[in-house]
Amino acid sequence: AALRTYGNELIEVLGSQPGTSVEHTYTVLGQAVDENDEDRLLNLAAIGRGYESIAESLLLLPVPQTLSPLHLQIVNNFSKIAGSFTDMQTILADPLRGLNGLQTYTALTEETRRLFTSIAQVFSKNAILFSNDEPGRAWSVILSQ
Repeated sequence: AALRTYGNELIEVLGSQPGTSVEHTYTVLGQAVDENDEDRLLNLAAIGRGYESIAESLLLLPVPQTLSPLHLQIVNNFSKIAGSFTDMQTILADPLRGLNGLQTYTALTEETRRLFTSIAQVFSKNAILFSNDEPGRAWSVILSQ
């Protein structure tokens, strides 16, 4: 029961910030660079705040003991991801710093994706199946990728 509850609540937290995604981040960053538009970079601040909000919400979730190490790493990653937006916002004025922020962001999102896959495998190994009306149904999509 604890695993099922955790799985549903984690997905709900991730869904609570709909504009906070890798795709949205790359789109905003790409448009800013393509158009050499500093104003577009301001949108990155809101995305970064979304990642920070996710990290803060994840801290409040009750976590089954077996998933605590993975969960803690995910929280830390989301916090570091949020911090990378400060650097990414400088990409036009200071390309080296901006690209460093992008590299940090990319590495952390990939690592976080692997952590989510590990959690999905725990659900599968423990025969935790989520129905179509549960947020946790997203775990089956993660496993299929």
